[in-house]
Amino acid sequence: VSLAQRWNVDNRQNITEDTVREIEVMDVLDKTAVAKLTAQWGIDYFQLEKNDGVWQIRHVIWQGHPDGD
Repeated sequence: VSLAQRWNVDNRQNITEDTVREIEVMDVLDKTAVAKLTAQWGIDYFQLEKNDGVWQIRHVIWQGHPDGD
């Protein structure tokens, strides 16, 4: 969480409204879901849960793009 809070505070990644980001919804059930985000900075996988009718991110794992990508 600490890294995520300060990671791009000075916009050194030059992220704008036009920065390419792709979300792939991999699976959705009644109370759980999994999604993948591919963006210029890397790949994020999200596990989501539905609590009291509201979707919330439960876990995130991320990495930079593999070498050669």
